[in-house]
Amino acid sequence: MSSQVQTQVDIGVLGLKGLGAFSHVLAAISADNVAPMAMLQMEQLGAVFNVNGKFAAQVPELLTRTSAHPVGRLGLAVGWRRGDAVSLMAESAGGQAASLLSVCITNLYRKASVGDILCRLCDRLLPKTMPSASLTNLADVADLAASKLNRMGFGNVLAEQTMRVMSAYEQLEIDSPKNLLETPSVESIVEVFECLSHLTEEDSVVRVTGSYGILHILGIIVFMFPLDAIVTVESLIIQEGSSRRVVIEICASEPTQIQVEKELNQPPFLSLPIKAPEDYRAIRGDYSFAWEGWLARKLQLEFARYGAICTPRVLRACCNILVHIAPRFGIRSTDGDEIMSPRKGIEKLLGPYSHNRMEQVCQLVLLERPETFEVDFKTEWGNFVLSLEQGRERIRCLCSNCFINGWPARGIGSQEVSCPRYLVWKTIGKVLTAGLHCFLINVRGPVAVPGTLSGDDSVAYIIHKMLHVGTDTVFNYSPKLLQDVLTTFSGNGRGSISRSSGACTIFPTVLETFEVHPDGIFTFELRDGLYIFGGNRYYHSLSSTPASRPKAKESLQTGHSKVLPSSLGEHSATVVTLREGYNELLLQVSVHASGSYFRVDIASVIMGYMGLERARECHHELGSPLSDRYRNRVIITGVSRPRAPRLKLALAMTRSNAAAQFLCCEVGSLCLLLEGCCLDCGCEQAENRFDVLIVP
Repeated sequence: MSSQVQTQVDIGVLGLKGLGAFSHVLAAISADNVAPMAMLQMEQLGAVFNVNGKFAAQVPELLTRTSAHPVGRLGLAVGWRRGDAVSLMAESAGGQAASLLSVCITNLYRKASVGDILCRLCDRLLPKTMPSASLTNLADVADLAASKLNRMGFGNVLAEQTMRVMSAYEQLEIDSPKNLLETPSVESIVEVFECLSHLTEEDSVVRVTGSYGILHILGIIVFMFPLDAIVTVESLIIQEGSSRRVVIEICASEPTQIQVEKELNQPPFLSLPIKAPEDYRAIRGDYSFAWEGWLARKLQLEFARYGAICTPRVLRACCNILVHIAPRFGIRSTDGDEIMSPRKGIEKLLGPYSHNRMEQVCQLVLLERPETFEVDFKTEWGNFVLSLEQGRERIRCLCSNCFINGWPARGIGSQEVSCPRYLVWKTIGKVLTAGLHCFLINVRGPVAVPGTLSGDDSVAYIIHKMLHVGTDTVFNYSPKLLQDVLTTFSGNGRGSISRSSGACTIFPTVLETFEVHPDGIFTFELRDGLYIFGGNRYYHSLSSTPASRPKAKESLQTGHSKVLPSSLGEHSATVVTLREGYNELLLQVSVHASGSYFRVDIASVIMGYMGLERARECHHELGSPLSDRYRNRVIITGVSRPRAPRLKLALAMTRSNAAAQFLCCEVGSLCLLLEGCCLDCGCEQAENRFDVLIVP
C-alpha cells in the first residue's frame, strides 16, 4: 500500500530556498521577462484545440531550435539560445497549439487586442478555478511564441489563399466582394475560436458563410486546421481536406455567420455573426512574411483588399521600375548641396555584378524578373502605369485628388487617407522603396520579415523628381538610409546601428570585418533570431556609444620631405567592447593611433563609409609624390583625426590597411578612396567636392 503513495508538495508554502528546486525553469522564463502563470494558462488554452497539418508538424522543431551566428569580432551572436522560455511550449500538444494560435492573432491584431482576445478565450474555455494571468502577460507570451514561429510566413499563407479566392471569382466571371480582407472585431474573433474549439467533439462541424472578413478566418483555419477544411467560392470547391469538418462558404451574403452543427444535418446549436470593429485601425495588426515572395504577397493582399487582382504583369512592372531607379538613388554622407555631393547610388553599393544581384533579388521578393535594363525611364514608367491600371480597374479614386495615370498628388490633406486609390498608390511606393532596400540585403537561411512597411516612400519622391523636375539623381543622406533600411526590416531603426523585429535581426555587413570592402560593396545581413548576450539574454537593439574626433590641427608629416603614399596615419590597435544598456546593447570602439588612445563612434564611421566614393583610375605612377601644386593645400592625417581644418584637404595615409581606411570615414565628411589613382589626380578630382582623400 505504501508503494502507491506519491510525494506531494504544497508549492504555495515554498520559500525562496524551496523555489531553488525549479531554478532551471525559472531562469529560462525570467530571462525572457515572461510570467510563469501566463505560460501555464496559454498551454491549457492550447489544449482545447486539435491542430493539424504541415504547420503544426513544424512547431516542435521551430520552437526548440537553437542557432548562433557570430557577428565578426564583436563577441556577439544572432540566433536563438538553448532552453529559452518559448521552447518549453514545445513540450506539450497544448503548448504547440497555443503557439500556432499566437502566430495567427499577432499577425491580425495589435498587442493590446491580442491580450484582450486571449483573456476572453481563457475566461470562456478554461475552468473558472484556474488562476488567471493578466492581459499584458498573456500578450507577452503570445508575442514571444509568434516571434520564433513567424518565419513560417502567415502573411504568405494568407496571400496565397487570397489569390486562390480572387482567381476563382475571376474564373466564375463574378465581381469579388470588397470586404473579404476586413478585420473582424475582437469579440467576433473570440467567438470564431470558441466555435473551433468544438472540433474536439467527434460529431461537430463548424460552418462559416459570407464574405466580411472571411479571408482572415480562412487564413487561420488553413494555418491551424488544414486537414479539416473544405472551402468553396460561390459553390465552387477550391480546397478540400480529408475530414471536411470545417466548411467555409465564401459568398456575397451579409453578415458573415459562423455556426457549430452536429452531423446528420441537425440544426446548429451555436450560430454567431461576424461583426466589424468600431475602429479597425485601433486593433489591426500587421502580417509577417517569409522572405521568399514577401513583397509580392504584400501587394497581392493590398490589391485584394479593394477587390482587385495583382497580376504577374504588375509584379514584373515593379521589377522594371526598381532596376531603373537603383542607379539614380544617390547616397551621400553629408547633408549639403546635392551639386557638391558624390554621384554614388545604390547600384554602386552592390558591386561589379549589380545587375545579376538585382535580378535575383527581384525573383526572390517579387517572384518575377525585370525584363530589361535598357528602356528609357519615361517609357518604362508609362508601361508601369498601364499595367497598374489594368490590374486595379476596380480601385476608384474617392478624393478627386489622385492623378489618374501617375503618382498621387503630394500634400493634399487628410482627406486622402480614406481614398482607396491613394492608399494603393502609397503601398506601391512603400513596396518599391522596400524593394530598393532588399537589393542591399544578404539573407542567411529562412527568416521572417515584418509586413509593416513602416519606412518612407522614397521611391515616390524620386519618381516625382525624375518625371516633373527632370532631376537625374536624387540623393539620400546616409544616416537616413541606414535608419530606413533598419526600419523596413525591424519596424524601428532610430538611434541604432542594428535592430531586431523580434523574429530576425539586421545589421551592416561591415560590422563583421571593420574593413573597406575591396569591391566597394555595402550590404546588410538579415539573420534569424535576436542578439544573444551573456549566453542567456536576448536584445533587440545595438547602438554605438557617442564619441567625436576633432579636426587635425597639424600635419602628421612635418618638414619639406616629399609627400608619398604611406601608412603614417594607420592605427596600431582596436579594442571592441560591449555592455548592457536599457533595453539595448552598447558598442564601444577604442583605437590606439599616433600616440593617443581614443574612442570612435562606429555609427558615424558606418554612415560615412556608406558614402565613400572611389576615385577614377589614372595612368600615372601610383607611388609618385604629390606635386608642389597641391602641397600647400593638403594636410597629412590618419585614423586619430582624419578631417582637415577649413580650406584644407586631408590626405589620410592608410596604405595597405583596409581597417584604417574604414575608420577614416565619418558622417559629415565626403571621402574619396584613391584606389588606382595617384595623389595629384586624386587632389584634382577632390577639388570642391571631397574633404578627405583616403590613400590605400
